Amino acid sequence: NNGNSPLTQAKFWAWDKKKKKIVSTSLINSKKILPLETNTMPSWAGSSWYYLRYMDPNNKYFFVKKKKETYWKYVDLYIGGIEHATGHLIYARFWHKFLKDYNFVSSEEPFKKILNKGMILGNSAIIYCNN
Repeated sequence: NNGNSPLTQAKFWAWDKKKKKIVSTSLINSKKILPLETNTMPSWAGSSWYYLRYMDPNNKYFFVKKKKETYWKYVDLYIGGIEHATGHLIYARFWHKFLKDYNFVSSEEPFKKILNKGMILGNSAIIYCNN
């Protein structure tokens, strides 16, 4: 694994503009035969679990060692606006729950406290998670 997408190893992952079909990557010439996109992972996927890497940033084999994750557990305070509540927060919780199901993390939730800011027009509250 070199850190690149598996599609970078594909032998047939170029687009022939004239024939309108996928062709061999050996034919890429940047005029009529163009490389196809190889980065298919959406940006939110990586930003949905990066907080776990802060717990064990130098680990070359796992995103976080179990002992360190058990010690640090989760983010103490998550502060975000409405765009976070409907985007990043949903994905972060999804990935964290997936990792919990497979015993990669010990906590049920990725964030101990959540504070919304910005676009709230009424009363707000901090949400506490008791694990």
